[in-house]
Amino acid sequence: MPLLVLPEINANAFSVAVNGRIIGRIGDMQNGRTNRWNTPHTFILPEALEAGTHSIEIRGYGLYEIGISSIPYFHDGNSYSLKILFLYFFNNIAVAFIIGALVIVVLIFMITARTIVTENKHRLFLALGLLGLAVYLFDYLYIPYLPVEYYVFKKIPLAGLYVAIFFSIPGFFGYHNRRLSLSAKLVMLLPAVSFFAIVLFPQNIFQVREVYKYANLSLFPYIILMHASLMHRRETDDRSRLIVFGLTFMTILALRDVVMIILGQGIMILSHLGIAIFLLTITFAFIREMAEYYTQLVKMEKWADAVYQESMHDPLTGALNRKAFDVLKKLRPERFAIIMLDLDDFKAINDTHGHQAGDQVLTAVADTIIQNIRKSDYLVRLGGDEFAVILFGCDLETARSSAEHLLHRIKGLIINYEGHELRISCSMGVGTVPTSANVDERMVAIDQYMYKAKRAGKGRVAVES
Repeated sequence: MPLLVLPEINANAFSVAVNGRIIGRIGDMQNGRTNRWNTPHTFILPEALEAGTHSIEIRGYGLYEIGISSIPYFHDGNSYSLKILFLYFFNNIAVAFIIGALVIVVLIFMITARTIVTENKHRLFLALGLLGLAVYLFDYLYIPYLPVEYYVFKKIPLAGLYVAIFFSIPGFFGYHNRRLSLSAKLVMLLPAVSFFAIVLFPQNIFQVREVYKYANLSLFPYIILMHASLMHRRETDDRSRLIVFGLTFMTILALRDVVMIILGQGIMILSHLGIAIFLLTITFAFIREMAEYYTQLVKMEKWADAVYQESMHDPLTGALNRKAFDVLKKLRPERFAIIMLDLDDFKAINDTHGHQAGDQVLTAVADTIIQNIRKSDYLVRLGGDEFAVILFGCDLETARSSAEHLLHRIKGLIINYEGHELRISCSMGVGTVPTSANVDERMVAIDQYMYKAKRAGKGRVAVES
């Protein structure tokens, strides 16, 4: 069974004839409503061919380009060569597989954005960016018959590309725990403008190509922004190195395209492939971050089990006691924050209503805190009316937000005691504890932030500067 292999042909559709007899057609030869991106094809040759001279005619239908990039060749057909299998897999199966994997990752990020530690919003932004990337990758799928004009279809994946670029910026900044700068917001305007330009203006395939060719030049501010953002990240872990690889790859392809445009070379633009690789490296970095978080969570659960097994809890409030910090120092978690709080004017409640009323207030405050923190966080009673909340895997901004939420809940408490409605407030200090830091020293410093809140008028939160 001899085969004719066409590894790479630029055309929307084409037909193959041997000795004037058509042996196969690919795509829509009437209107060119076919999406192909150098998809390889094989055709079975008539077995009745005798030795001698024969003609093979390939007729192509191209809306904007046509030609043969790689020379066709014959294969005996007894077994598929590795080259044919590779071309088929790369151009047909791999793209569909990547699209499916991206959709699964998008769903995972959407589902876990509200349950995984601290920087939740950047996962939502990344999910939207990856959804745009998945839409863009449809441009590389072989679709024999399109339901719309070819140029209309081309707008859809290109619009997905600009959506991916737009949302990757807040996702990338959120991953590094940074707020969007003015320059980042300005750079976000470029893919937004490109999105509307590609959707609204082109009326044929040539105009589509012109828009996206020059829209790709806007990648340079994007690349510069990404490099500048990485410079602010002090750690050089495996995740950072992976992102640097993707960013470098994208930069090289973008530089190559700009040079080719300046020289007027009509070759394939590859900047968009660089963006796809860059976004995929960010995705892998995020997935690794999630895996590390779950590993950390398992360690913290073991710590909690050890704490409770040693009966390190306060019998009145059910919170952990100070001995929990001894176990914490041994485990040395990678990153956590501490909120220290002291009830305001608690002594007046004891003096006016008695210690039983004070105990009821302490219990109500502890219950409120436990109900309003994550399962991975822990409340510790340091003594008297002073507590600490340990927030694992938490950055300073999220810890501050959590403290303000807890303060709001505590201020809203109404404790009924012997016909009296008791209210309470508290002052809070918030700070982070890096891996290498001394826990005792950081607690002293955070304690000072708490007293700073008291001196500033009580009932407020003071955060480390």
